[in-house]
Amino acid sequence: MRSEAAHGVLRGVDCSAAREFPDVVGAWSAADLPDLPAVPYTLPAGLSTQEAVAGREWPALVKDRVRYPGEAPAVDPGEGADGRGRTIAPH
Repeated sequence: MRSEAAHGVLRGVDCSAAREFPDVVGAWSAADLPDLPAVPYTLPAGLSTQEAVAGREWPALVKDRVRYPGEAPAVDPGEGADGRGRTIAPH
């Protein structure tokens, strides 16, 4: 899951429950990965223009505030059938 909030303050992310599932190999939030580099901003859903976001970077995981619906506050690289990691909703 990803954040459903369009904008908000992140009060915390608790990954402990996700770590209990048998197919989860780990679960981390930005607090667990302080050296995780920022990523270049992309143009999801056509909500902005290339000129408006040129040179901007965003945290790979939400650190303190959610900026748009779908932003990831945490990730768990589960061993699901598709091999993709999942995101964990904030609380």
